[in-house]
Amino acid sequence: MASNRVLALCALLVLTGCLQDEGASRLKIEDTVYRIGDEPGWSDPDLDESTWTPISPNLLPSQAGPYWVRGQAIVSGTPLAGRTPFLELSCFASADLYWDGRLTGQKGRVGKTRAEEEPGPLDAIFTLEPDLEQGHHKFALRLSSHHLDFDPDPPFFALYVGYHPVQGNGPSLNDIPALAAFGAALMGAAWSLLAFLLYRRQTSNLLFSLLCLGVCALLIVELWRGLLGYTYDYQLIRMRLVFIFSIWVAALLPWYLAEQLELGLP
Repeated sequence: MASNRVLALCALLVLTGCLQDEGASRLKIEDTVYRIGDEPGWSDPDLDESTWTPISPNLLPSQAGPYWVRGQAIVSGTPLAGRTPFLELSCFASADLYWDGRLTGQKGRVGKTRAEEEPGPLDAIFTLEPDLEQGHHKFALRLSSHHLDFDPDPPFFALYVGYHPVQGNGPSLNDIPALAAFGAALMGAAWSLLAFLLYRRQTSNLLFSLLCLGVCALLIVELWRGLLGYTYDYQLIRMRLVFIFSIWVAALLPWYLAEQLELGLP
């Protein structure tokens, strides 16, 4: 009985690590430059960038903004027939995204001050034209991050292009292992708690219930970004919750194993 429960717990913990990002990048970033300030004409794909400051691809300057980042986006791969191309932008900032000079989407509202800015989602998906051409494209980002309460080292952005059969966000196939693990952990927590309260008040049952609840909480905060999303100013809160529940699980796991296998604590 003890060995079966330990094996089930090991399988549950393995499933919690099966969170993956959806799809692979079909886009390469090159020749990235930035400039502090805010001018509408900076979205022009033919703009002279000789006075702009070069920066490593996918990195952002440590500025509250507003500021602009421009670069070359090289799209490769075979378009998927019948599917809608999209751009996904992830960064700790509110942003306006221009693709070949056209405003493709906005995440939040870029502002000159904290009061003027509206925090945008950490991840935003923007639909592109169905006839997306492969090859070189020019992108421009107008950004501000007045609500960023921590200092990422270094700040970065991620830009992906892909194809969806339908528009919108929601669970993906990559979320199934984690959702299955959540259901198993929740049932394990309920069963062990009932066993502790109604059958035998064994410490191992209570520890297993608390351990499963910790796994459930960890999975919720891990899935929060992909399933529900949140504005970029919540990133620090989420990472603190991940840390707290990871410590919870890490502390209870050896305690439960020692109690269940009658090993005794050192």
